[in-house]
Amino acid sequence: MGVVDHMSMLSRRGSITIALFGIAFGLVGCGDDEAAQRKAFVGFLQTRIIDKPGIHVPQLSDELARSFGAYAKHYAVITSFNAEMDKSVGSFLPKVMSAAAVTSVGDAMRKRDDIIAVRDMIVQIRAAISQNLATAEASRVGLAQPQDLKVVYDAAFDRAVRAPAESLQNALPPAESALQSILTLTDYLNSHGDKVSVQGSIISTSDPKVQSQVNALLDDINKKSQRLREAQDRVNKLMAGG
Repeated sequence: MGVVDHMSMLSRRGSITIALFGIAFGLVGCGDDEAAQRKAFVGFLQTRIIDKPGIHVPQLSDELARSFGAYAKHYAVITSFNAEMDKSVGSFLPKVMSAAAVTSVGDAMRKRDDIIAVRDMIVQIRAAISQNLATAEASRVGLAQPQDLKVVYDAAFDRAVRAPAESLQNALPPAESALQSILTLTDYLNSHGDKVSVQGSIISTSDPKVQSQVNALLDDINKKSQRLREAQDRVNKLMAGG
């Protein structure tokens, strides 16, 4: 009986030992996979986003996504933000620049309703950018990352998420201000239609006071338009890496 019990105990101990080795080998295997996936992901972020000039957010192929393992979901935080920004802003910015780039006073008067619509949309776009950024930031906080990956990921996140969001947010107030100045001029001219004549870029009046006020409004538009062009240049340089 004692022999049987002893042999049984050895068998159980052997099973326990094998099981423990099995767990250990399993952990090493998972660790190796994670290390390889993390290395691949770090290399991708460094070479495809951080080291390249401008803003680049390439989509992952199935093969790349598999090579990143669970870290593919970390990259999805960046791509999701950019997809939302494309929907919110992609079709809007050309409208802003078109509305602001009037060719003459007469053109501004004809486009008045379009200018008002674009000006009013700016408030919505700013809110959408803020919301998209807040969503990405919240998702970023929830990611568990080893320190070596975190450093690189943060740099990529800054480049592909924070920088474009902040740059666009900074460009929208000058756009809104420039559009408002154009509207102020058109409203003034409409309210003084009996004293002014508008032919393309030429504004004629025989009233010195009206002439002075019109000149001041035109100077304001020129200043605001210059600020808008400078803001647009900053956005373009950021996006293109100039």
